[in-house]
Amino acid sequence: MAESRSGKGASNRFERHPRLTLSMVLLVSIGMLLVGAEMIAQWAYPSPPSPEYRVPHPRFGWVLVPGASYINHIAGESVPVSYNAEGWRDRPHSKNKAPGVVRVLVLGDSFMEAAQVRFEDALPARLERLLSTAERPVEVINFGVSGYGTLQEYLVFNAFGHAYQPDVVVLAMYLRNDLNDNSQELSPIKTRPFLDPRVSAPGWRITPVDFDAAQQRYEEELRLRHSALLHALDRVSRRIWKKTRSSRVPTKFSKYYCSQPPEYGRAWGVTGRILTRLHRDVQEAGARLLVMSVPAVIEVDEDAMARHIRKAAKYSRRKSRRSDQDVLRGDRLCLEQPPAFRRLDTLRRELDIDYLDLLPAFRKARRQTGVELFLPDDEHWNPEGHALAARELAAALEHGRYLVSHGTYASSSKEPLDSSPPE
Repeated sequence: MAESRSGKGASNRFERHPRLTLSMVLLVSIGMLLVGAEMIAQWAYPSPPSPEYRVPHPRFGWVLVPGASYINHIAGESVPVSYNAEGWRDRPHSKNKAPGVVRVLVLGDSFMEAAQVRFEDALPARLERLLSTAERPVEVINFGVSGYGTLQEYLVFNAFGHAYQPDVVVLAMYLRNDLNDNSQELSPIKTRPFLDPRVSAPGWRITPVDFDAAQQRYEEELRLRHSALLHALDRVSRRIWKKTRSSRVPTKFSKYYCSQPPEYGRAWGVTGRILTRLHRDVQEAGARLLVMSVPAVIEVDEDAMARHIRKAAKYSRRKSRRSDQDVLRGDRLCLEQPPAFRRLDTLRRELDIDYLDLLPAFRKARRQTGVELFLPDDEHWNPEGHALAARELAAALEHGRYLVSHGTYASSSKEPLDSSPPE
């Protein structure tokens, strides 16, 4: 009898409570699955820079936090990023320009903010080193902000640029998304300012930013910032929502269709009005405007082009159930001669604006020497891409005689700038 009681006493609580045991096993299994899913999400979807450094703004849509700093983990590198007291990724600059200094002001989006590379490797810092001499000091001021469209860049110049007394203003246009960003009809981000399309030229009205919606989305991003898995789930849910909602907005491939959809014609109309206003304001400030195209990887790399064409054909087949031949005939992509680059060249001629097209130089470097210009698994320039762009821009500014004292520059031919030295 004693031996029997001892046997019963040896039975552990898991055997006595099978439901509790099962629950604990399930909880442990779920926990392990979540940890594994988080690790996979961190590998597959690297977290972007924390949204806390890009805060909603009622006029510009969003701004960078003055004085903030963080580490951006990208492409296996830990990149330190910091913003100066005015909220730009740059060193501090005095608004009072020293005598004899030539100032170049750079407007642009994430390619100019360049949070993917170290500050000294980015185009603005490289450009300053290339241009400065003992006899002619050059100061490059960087106003690039990730995600900005041309209107936001114009508003930045209008609000801050004049105060820095620039001699040259460089507008870096990333044509892969700037057209969408400028159009209220096409932009996936609605919490930014737009030029009201209901007010025809020469009228000018900026739509108010939906600040409440921007603040709500910002707070959601803050809640998600600690988990790559939650970021991935949020991203997937938003993609599903975009696919299921009824919309007449063209697909992401449409901007490269040889025959452009009418929505892009309207977007170019808006962009032309913004460029006209920016050109006027730059001239009134006594400076010169140079528009510079920013090449995308699918416009430079032939392998990336081929992948994009296959994706576009697959998308069209899925939507229309047509054959490959019909897809490529009906929605043929012009990646070798992107329509946006041709349209920008035509527009800048109409507006009498100087233009530097970086696409030929990027293609030559990639296709003839095989140099990598973009980060792996990222569509931004790597240090070599920034170095190439800085060299081309420096040569163009030298050749175009931009680097002269404020208000004394010579007239320009308004032809596309050849960055090669004059013969």
